[in-house]
Amino acid sequence: MVKQQFSPMADLAGHQYDAFLRLAKVSLDSTERLVQLHMDTVRQAIDEATGDALKLTQVQDLNSATAVRNAVASKLADSFMAYSRNIHEIAGQIQQEVLRVAEENMGAFGKSIESGLDSARVSGPAGSEQFLAALKSSFAVNSAAIDSLTKAAKQVSEFANASVEAATTATANAVKGASKK
Repeated sequence: MVKQQFSPMADLAGHQYDAFLRLAKVSLDSTERLVQLHMDTVRQAIDEATGDALKLTQVQDLNSATAVRNAVASKLADSFMAYSRNIHEIAGQIQQEVLRVAEENMGAFGKSIESGLDSARVSGPAGSEQFLAALKSSFAVNSAAIDSLTKAAKQVSEFANASVEAATTATANAVKGASKK
């Protein structure tokens, strides 16, 4: 009987442990991807800087110097925008995975609470049924509220992502336009 009462808690602990391991894996994988992105960006920047320096040594008049400057500025803007998009994409993927783990963890927690309340109702003293039913109802209302808040947070996140993408594109176009002048 005692083992049956505590098995929901053991299940919850197992879910917590699994969630921790998944979040640790997400953290390590994300760090690896960000470091790789940084390293690739640095390599590309060094290669481009070397090529741009070579082009500058071959400049013979003001017009060609201006053309090289504009080309370098445009390449830098493109590189920065690509780098920003990659960072934003990785951050969005991290956010989605963490949210998925949190939602699954909340689901497991909810099932554990419901199971515990059902077990308490069966083994509880006479007259406790109404109290436990009220607790279960309150928990269901709270779970519904958390679900609706989670959905709202997802919508806000999607809107923010779309806004960042639009701002990034507008900035890139503005920089390109300014560098051509």
